[in-house]
Amino acid sequence: MVLINPDALDGWEPDQTRELIYRDIFEHEQMVNRPSGIVGSVYIAGGLAWDGETGAGPALGKRPLGRYLHSGGSSAISDSAQEAA
Repeated sequence: MVLINPDALDGWEPDQTRELIYRDIFEHEQMVNRPSGIVGSVYIAGGLAWDGETGAGPALGKRPLGRYLHSGGSSAISDSAQEAA
C-alpha cells in the first residue's frame, strides 16, 4: 500500500525532478524521478518498507515483506475462480 500526499502530487512538476544517477548494480546511469513529499509511506504485507521522511523502514532488508509472483507453473487461483473468469 502506498500513501500519497494529494496536495504535493497536485503541485508536482515532473520535468523539474528528473535526474540521472549512477547505479553500481547496473554499471551505468539510470533516469529516476523521485520527488520528495509525494509518497508518505509504503507498506508491504503490513510492514513499513519506506517512510517519506526517514527513508527505509526497520524491516526493509531485514526480513521478507512479501513473496515473488511466478509466471507459469502451478496456479494459485482455484479451479472455481478460473471457471468464473
